[in-house]
Amino acid sequence: MGIVYLAEQEGMNRRVAIKMIRDDTFSDQERQRFQTEARSITNIEHPNVVRIYHIGEHEGRPFFVMEYCPSGSLSDHLKRQPQTPQLAAEMLLKMAQGVAAAHRVNIIHRDLKPANMLVGNAEFGTWNSELKTPSAVTDLRSDSGLTNAAILKITDFGLAKNLDSSLGVTTKSDAMMGTPSYMSPEQATGKAKEATKATDVWSLGVILYETLTGSLPFVGSTVPEIVTRITNDEPIPPSERVNVPRDLETICLKCLRKEPTDRYPSAQELADDLRRYLDGEPIRARPLGMFEGLWRSLLQNRLDAEFGNWGNTMLLMATVVFLYHLVLHLLRETGQEYWLRLLTHALGVGLILALIQINRLRVPRMNQLTKQVVTIILANFAAYGVIDLLVWQLTGRPWPFDDVQMYPYFFVLNGLCFCIMGSSHLGLLSGLGILCWLLALILPLILDYAYLVNAIFWAVTLGSLGFYFRRLSKNAGV
Repeated sequence: MGIVYLAEQEGMNRRVAIKMIRDDTFSDQERQRFQTEARSITNIEHPNVVRIYHIGEHEGRPFFVMEYCPSGSLSDHLKRQPQTPQLAAEMLLKMAQGVAAAHRVNIIHRDLKPANMLVGNAEFGTWNSELKTPSAVTDLRSDSGLTNAAILKITDFGLAKNLDSSLGVTTKSDAMMGTPSYMSPEQATGKAKEATKATDVWSLGVILYETLTGSLPFVGSTVPEIVTRITNDEPIPPSERVNVPRDLETICLKCLRKEPTDRYPSAQELADDLRRYLDGEPIRARPLGMFEGLWRSLLQNRLDAEFGNWGNTMLLMATVVFLYHLVLHLLRETGQEYWLRLLTHALGVGLILALIQINRLRVPRMNQLTKQVVTIILANFAAYGVIDLLVWQLTGRPWPFDDVQMYPYFFVLNGLCFCIMGSSHLGLLSGLGILCWLLALILPLILDYAYLVNAIFWAVTLGSLGFYFRRLSKNAGV
């Protein structure tokens, strides 16, 4: 939207940056955003916020004159390389103090990221670019050239919001504002108008995570995929990537809590805890307890938008499983020949495999996550047959034997598969795994209804997943 010129201010003997709208065909919204940025910065007095010297218009194009920061942005220096915990904490403290100054006048930035942190008067070091593994207890070093003497200046308040007035960019209720990887869950779900000071705290937490680990907490190949991860996933703890002190990790993860009320209420509280950490004092933030952590792991969701393509397939699979097990129950109850049950089994499994293959042909590109889930499902079917053969061989039972006796074992296997998928994909699947094990214990008491129990379980499970995947597809625009 804007273009920045380097200029010499006459009479002041100083270099300045002049920012103005790129051309004279700008829209009213672009003018509003430009004016919002200028007015927001002039209301904030802090050494970690870029200063504005003058606001005006030239040939109908608004502009403002601000201080010049010669060393580029923080993103130019980080280069996705991890910094030492000490330097990361000191840099974030400066950012948090600048954001806190904005919060004190009830201004929310809403687009905090390294690219909007300018570096002024940086002292450059000569660090070695040597990345240590988490098991190596030593300081991390990078070639960013930044030291704790670097002065960080927050800029680009174009998306800022004033909580006391209508000052700010006007948005629709469902508008998504900000830079995807740094957006809070409330921004990612199109609730920009509900942004609070905790929204900026989230973005600062993302920056701290990136500074500590050299990577972002939520990544994806598309914007919908990033949004899905932000709103559903829990971040991988920084200590699983690099060597990070426990207190600093606790501060970082508190900033990245999904609910705004679970984060620091403002940047000032974050800055205060960072100061305590740097001074060697106990911090106020507390890590998640064991039970809270377990609950959040159950609520995790690492399914991306690609799974939305499986919604209708899951619903069809639910119908097939229910109908063919209902037919099996009726065949057994009426004493029909066993080969009819075998044929029904073969037809049912064949239809399910055909549905999976049709969907794979319809959506030929599958990422690693989708391949893993499909592989687990196919391996589960194959294991059914292997278990049948093993029991027949080991027990010496005359074949054919009543296969309802195998269903408790099948539910044990189902539980294992659900727990595997729940640990890495959708946390609630682990709950289904536990339910499968409970059913495995109950089924021996009601073997005559094993087909019906299996029919109802899979119809409800696959049907629920199908509707969930369809909603995921709709939200992602797949």
